[in-house]
Amino acid sequence: MVGKQGGLYFYAVINHKIKSIDINNRNPNQPGVPRSGQGAGGQRKITGNIDVPVISFEPSDKPLEIKIALSRVSAEGAKRNYDTEIANKTFDQVYKEADAIWEKTLNKVKVTGGTDKQKTMFYSCLYRQFCVPSVTSDADGKIALGGGGRRQNAGDAAPRDTVVGFETYASPAIWDVFRTQLVVMDLLQPDVSNNIIKSMILSGERSGFLPTSFHGDFASSYIAGAYARGVRDYDVQKAYRLMLNNANTATSDGIRGPRPHNAQYLKLGYVPEVNIPNATTETVSTAGATKTLEFAYSDYSVAKLAKVLGDNQTFNTMMKRSQNYKQVFDAKTGFMRGRLADGSWVTPFNPSYPYYEYMYREANAWQASFFVPQDTKGLIALYKSPKAFELKVDSLFSEKWGGYAKDNLSVFMGQFCMGNQPGFTSPYLYYFINKPEKSQAILTKLLSDYFGMGPEGLALAGMDDYGSLTGWYVLNAMGIYPYSPADPEYIVSVPIFDKVEMQLGNGKTFTINKKGSGKNISKINIGGQPLKGWFVNQDDISKGKALDIYTK
Repeated sequence: MVGKQGGLYFYAVINHKIKSIDINNRNPNQPGVPRSGQGAGGQRKITGNIDVPVISFEPSDKPLEIKIALSRVSAEGAKRNYDTEIANKTFDQVYKEADAIWEKTLNKVKVTGGTDKQKTMFYSCLYRQFCVPSVTSDADGKIALGGGGRRQNAGDAAPRDTVVGFETYASPAIWDVFRTQLVVMDLLQPDVSNNIIKSMILSGERSGFLPTSFHGDFASSYIAGAYARGVRDYDVQKAYRLMLNNANTATSDGIRGPRPHNAQYLKLGYVPEVNIPNATTETVSTAGATKTLEFAYSDYSVAKLAKVLGDNQTFNTMMKRSQNYKQVFDAKTGFMRGRLADGSWVTPFNPSYPYYEYMYREANAWQASFFVPQDTKGLIALYKSPKAFELKVDSLFSEKWGGYAKDNLSVFMGQFCMGNQPGFTSPYLYYFINKPEKSQAILTKLLSDYFGMGPEGLALAGMDDYGSLTGWYVLNAMGIYPYSPADPEYIVSVPIFDKVEMQLGNGKTFTINKKGSGKNISKINIGGQPLKGWFVNQDDISKGKALDIYTK
């Protein structure tokens, strides 16, 4: 069976005879009506444009077996992939090979201690870190022109193909996973991260921009963080130029650039909101407060790479822009708040009411207001005192959720939403006012009660979104978390396992040892020496120095 479904070509071989094929929702005037024919060995093949096929098979005593190969390049590419990868393999062979690959991949992290449920949850979550993004190049190295596996031209004409010399990947869901899953990839499979970034650059050379994926502009955060972690097998100057294009293109609507409303951001220092009376959760506008916070962090990410590359002028400019988060801070309410183009605040204002794309992106003021990982001490300084900030964070985790039934917001601790990405960094805020035990109490409860829920003990707190939520669990279960993903450092907490051995991409093994059975940290050593502060850096991890976390 040869055909095309959506943007994919496929080649399939079936071991049963086909009785009939029904095509639903098909335009009878469309050329290329599907036709069936007898293949070698009694196999059936279908060619043509297939939309929604319903296939019926002749009765048989044998189990139904379908071998399918895919290609983003061409139908011929799908056939070549089939011949290369599975043509001469049985189901049992494919199963055993896949099982061996996954066993090797998951064994990159070995844990000792913990309960059976914790281990099951950990490895289930770790598995999710390697499911996406998908490979887009064919087995012979060919890709569809356009980069990242995307066709450059629409329509049914045969795509032009080329070979780029590396395995290409689809663009990751960056907004979801730059904080977690992509960092896990950097640590455990840097060769894959290199190829993902190469694919993004390849696509960017044709479009002029790096992909943004859903919201924000976090390709810069991903690349800056990966480069700082030693993932560098790509043309960093090309990547940097594309990052600058993303950051500095003055677009108003995103059609001719990656940052919607960036012209206003560059002019005002924030993305203004539109005054919409009686806005509801589903109201679509600029999501100005969230965009401002996200663009400011992306500017910081660009600054980090600019510094490494010796571009001090851009470093200074972007570091200044990284402070733009202050433009949407309302000192009267203590929240990041939507602001109109004339500088006035969006009124009326209910910090507990959630929006999908008005003032905030999939969040309310409580969940969005603390995303300043580049300058959390500066955020604290916006409050009257560290104590005032502490009380605000206390309220984040204790103020009752209003009961709004919204798909993208689920499973709460107070106003904090574990089930969606915007608040992933909030549990660590107490570290910055020297109250790590309060953060630890929250982390402990989240790890124990918010993963593996439901009658079967399998449910997650919300949308995993390409490994984002499960990545949060994996990292925190090990006792390290990339509080600022563009920086090569990780905040340390109490792991749930006694020992974690992580096989890094450079061949070194990084070991995390939990000393004692206490609930809080008493001291931390790295390589046998006291750790200064709460962050372990990538350099020490890459050298395989042991991280010893003593508990009390």
